[in-house]
This record gives sequence, structure tokens and C-alpha cells, in this order.
Amino acid sequence: MRRNALLGQGPAVSLRVNQWSHTVKGRLWDVGATRTRGPFGREPVFEYVDSALKRKGTPRVPVPAMLLIGPRGSGGTAVLNRLWADHVNCPGAKVAAVCDESVGSVLGRAMLAFRDKRGLGVRPVEGFPHMMMAAKALRYPGDPDDLQAFIEYLQLPIDADEIAALVRLLLPGFAALSDPDALAELIKRLFAAFKRSESDRLAADIGGYPVLLDAAGRYQQAQQAKAVRAPQKCDRLLVEAFLSDLRDDSNRKRAVQRHANLLLLLDDCDGETGDRLLDLIADCRRTAHHDGPQPDPLVIVAVRHRVRPGMSPVAVAANDGKALRFVPLERGAALPQHAELWRPVLLTPLDSDDALAMIRTMETGSDHQDADFVLALAGGHPAAVRELTDLLVDLQEAAVGPPGLFAGPWPSDGGSGPVGQASDTVLDHLLERFLDTGPARLDRLAVIASSAAGLDLSACNSVYHYLGWDDEVTDDETWLRTRLWIEDHADSGPQLHPFAARLLRQRLARDPALWDKVHGQFERHYDRVGGAHSRNARLWHMMATVTGPDDAALNAVVEVLMAEIAKRPIEEFRLLVDTIATAPSRLAPAANAVLELNRIAGRRDRGDARRTVTRRLVAPWLHDTVYLDPRGDLADYVVAENGYLLSFGRDSK
Repeated sequence: MRRNALLGQGPAVSLRVNQWSHTVKGRLWDVGATRTRGPFGREPVFEYVDSALKRKGTPRVPVPAMLLIGPRGSGGTAVLNRLWADHVNCPGAKVAAVCDESVGSVLGRAMLAFRDKRGLGVRPVEGFPHMMMAAKALRYPGDPDDLQAFIEYLQLPIDADEIAALVRLLLPGFAALSDPDALAELIKRLFAAFKRSESDRLAADIGGYPVLLDAAGRYQQAQQAKAVRAPQKCDRLLVEAFLSDLRDDSNRKRAVQRHANLLLLLDDCDGETGDRLLDLIADCRRTAHHDGPQPDPLVIVAVRHRVRPGMSPVAVAANDGKALRFVPLERGAALPQHAELWRPVLLTPLDSDDALAMIRTMETGSDHQDADFVLALAGGHPAAVRELTDLLVDLQEAAVGPPGLFAGPWPSDGGSGPVGQASDTVLDHLLERFLDTGPARLDRLAVIASSAAGLDLSACNSVYHYLGWDDEVTDDETWLRTRLWIEDHADSGPQLHPFAARLLRQRLARDPALWDKVHGQFERHYDRVGGAHSRNARLWHMMATVTGPDDAALNAVVEVLMAEIAKRPIEEFRLLVDTIATAPSRLAPAANAVLELNRIAGRRDRGDARRTVTRRLVAPWLHDTVYLDPRGDLADYVVAENGYLLSFGRDSK
């Protein structure tokens, strides 16, 4: 049972760069809050799939494969689970961990899943004769140049033992086949579906006997060479057979047609297998569109954690209901020359309302204050919002006190990691969960995360060289980009995802000496480059090394700000201060945020311009990088110092 409150009551604040405003005071975790279904911020995806599954006769064009693209934990699996639950009475298949399989085994598992899908009024997809024909062709043991012998082999009667061998070809090592009853039932159904009298038709549907023989010869060569993967033409044959079986199942006479299309959900559809499977499905659909067979009835939703270069069309946001609409081809409309094959969808970060809705489903409830706090921690990352919310409710007051949330131990029963493999700290758990790579790469990624100017690769390269690393910054950038941890913004260019940046900076903070070396070298780099932009970046890195009141770096930053306050309009000056205040910090939370502000910046003195500027800089810096201020302890001080600045700025003269 969850506790009713995390941190009791306090002033709620909504803090943004150069925009400090109050909201109402309220409880954190109101258990009586309204429950809402998730995943959140993804409703247009569900509406698109709902519309695509509706069937009015035989479709004229295939439904574009929806590719849900986002970093790990961005909610793709949750979307698939919701779709599976919402369409329990729709024939479908869900295949997890596509990247760990072969194309043939993915199709084999989908075949089993379609057969097993039962629901009210659901006619299972049971017969896969084209798949059996393709698998039998690949098992051909004879001369790959003797077409007549090959045809005679395919037309021989097929027995239960051979079907069992064909199933095992499609599903090597699949645990479900160790159950003799399940295997016997599957063999029985496939045996009933395969009619050798239809061999000529089945072969013609998937390319003809010469195409099948060519694939059989390639498969023989691959087996003899002990190749890890089947040749691409063999995989294409299986994909063509799979689509043909589903086409035959659904595109029957109107009186017996299905009322819904078929749903295929593919999770972790990455790597060589995911790329090849999606490419082959697209290629088979493209060929079918030009050659005239009716399109297959599949509505495919695939979760991917990497973007393929040059993929078209441009991805739309998962929360963009206007752009993400399924519009079927009208019955009388002209058939397009090219079928639309892809519908890439970006799994965008959650906003405050989405985070609030998610939190309210977790037996905790919340108000906007708490949603903003968790959102700041997680940077809108859906899985991180969920894990951190659960963690914060468990930890209560300890979450924001010393030694800090990320340095604390991960609860033995917390999180969704493997049982018995609890990490040492919250940070360890989150790094393993979301950035699963070795310590050397994590060290380098922490440098990239520490750059003031987004992804300034030349600045990062100077730090790599200074630290004696031979690795290429571009390789690490590619590693991050292919895993979708880099976001491209029209106004500010490429940026590291804020959640990944927070984790990596927290890791770097464990080593104070390395932290100072990294930021010191960044500072020297920008000093050499020169210019106003580089000056601000240099001040940012100087601020990152501040630890106390007599810190030389803090004095140097404030000295520059004192010179600027007389030159700039007050709003422009505040923007400069807030920009520098976004610098990271290696400080751990103290027991009292206000006392820590007074320790570093000095106590409030309205008549002291330098003190006022220092406090106006340090308060948001502590708020955003150390405390995130869930109780609103620091926000009042920022607002107050803003007012006092008016007495000293250029505008007051």
C-alpha cells in the first residue's frame, strides 16, 4: 500500500528558463486521484491502428507498416501491450525480441501466435500451406540444378514427421515445441492445411518452381558453409509465403470475409533481423502492388530503437493527432503508382500533463507540482517517469535529502530489472537499464553530456585528447544517435536527451578530480576559440566546478556578470544568468536547500548588488541541478532576487 504523501505540503512552483511562476500549494501523491489508461501521449497511435484494422471488403493497397521509433524505455512495448489488450477479439500475433531471432523464426513464431489467438467471434488463422511449401523447398536434399526432381519432391505426400521437421526448421530451439501435445496439435492442423494437389498453385503464388529451387540451392550452400544467417533470398521466400497465407485467409469471397484486418506486433524490431524483415515485407508488398495480387491484410506495428538513414516519409510525432491519421483509399479512387509502405512515428517525450496522467495510475496520485518534479528528473522519458515515480513514493523524504536520489541504494524489490540482479545504487540501476554499455564508453559519453554547447564535437574532442583517449568522438556520437539518445532541434541543433545527460553527469560527479579536469579543459577550449558564444560556454563550465563560497570560479563568473548588468536590459541580463545557471553540479544535496544557498552565495542583502547577483545565479543553479526543489524551497528566493536586481540593472538608471 502506497503512502499518502511523499514530501508533505509545500509551495508548488513551475520553473522554466527565465520564467518563474507560482502555482497553488498542494499535496504530493493524492491517492484519491482519478485513474486514466496508459500509455500516455500516444492516443493518436491507438486511433490510427483502430481505423486501419477496420475492414470494408478486400483492401486495395497495403496498410503502411507503423514504425514506433524511440530510445529504450520510450514506451513502445507499452503501446504494443495496450494494442494487444484493446484488440483481444482481433486475429493477431505479437512477437517479442525480434532482434534476437532469424527472419524465419520470427515468421514461425507469428504463425504459431496467429493459430493460438482466440477470442469472442475470432476465427483463428490456422492454415499456412505456403509456409509449409516454402519450408519444404528449403529442406530439399537433392541436386539444386535438377528442376524436375525438385518439382517431384515438392509433390510427394507429406507426413507428420516431415511437418515436424519443417516446423523445427522455422522454429529452431523454440521452447514451446518441447511440449509433445502442443507439437502434435500444431502438426495435425498444418497437415490438414497442406494439400499436395495444390502444389502448382502454391508454388506459383510465391514465385514459381524455379524461384523455389534457386532458394533451395542457396540454402544448401549456407548449410554446408555453416552460415549464421540464411541467405536473403531464402528469407524473402518465407516472407512471401507468410503474406500469401494471410492474403488467402482474409481475401475470400465477401460472404466469408473477415470483418477486421490482421494485427502483427513486433517488439525490438532492430538489428540485422529487424532491418531485413521490414525490408523484405516492403519489397514483397511493392512487388504485389505492381503485379496485381490483392494486398495482404496485415496491420504491422513495429517498435524500433534506431533510425535507419534515409527512411521515408519523415517521421511524425506520436502525439500529433492531425498528422497521424489513417485515411483508407476510397473504393472508386485511382490506384496510386507506388504504395505507401512506411509510417514512421517518433515516440516523443511526455509533457507535464502526460506525466501527471501516468502518475495518477500508479496508486499514488499527484498534482502538477509532483509531475513537474518527476518530469525534470526523467526529461519526459516514459519508462524513467514510471520507475522514478515508484521509487520516490517508496523513498518518501529520503528521496531529496543527503546523499541524493541517485546515490542512494536501489530498493531490493524495486524496478523492473532481472530478479536477483539488483544494482548497487539508483544511478547504477538506471545506467544499466537505459545505457547498457561498458565503463569506458560511459566515461566518454559523460564528456559529451558535459558540453555546454549541445553536441560540440570539436570541444569534446579536445577533452578526449587532453585525457589521453584515442577513441573518436564521432563513434560515440553515432552510438548515441543510433540509439535515439540524440534529439535534433531546429533552433538549437542536436542535443543529448536530458535524461541520458542527467545520468551521465551524475556518473561523472562520482569522480571529483575527473569532473574538474573535464570542465577545466572545456573552459580552456572555449577560451582559445573566443567570441561571445564561447565566452558564455566558458562561464557555464566555470560554474560547473563551483563547490563553495570562496570558490575562484564563482568569483570569476560573478565578476563578468557584474560588468554585464550595467550594459544589458534587465530581461536580457536575467536570460544570461539563467543560461549559466543550467550548468551541472557535482554537489550532493544538503539537508536544507536554503542554508546551502546561504553558504555558497551569502545571506540576502538587498543593498549589495554583488550579493544579489550571486544569489540570483546560485539559487536556480541549485534548484535545477542539485535539488529540483520539489517543496519549492528555493523558488521564492529566485523570485525575490529578480525583484532586487531591478535596483541595480541598466533599466533603473
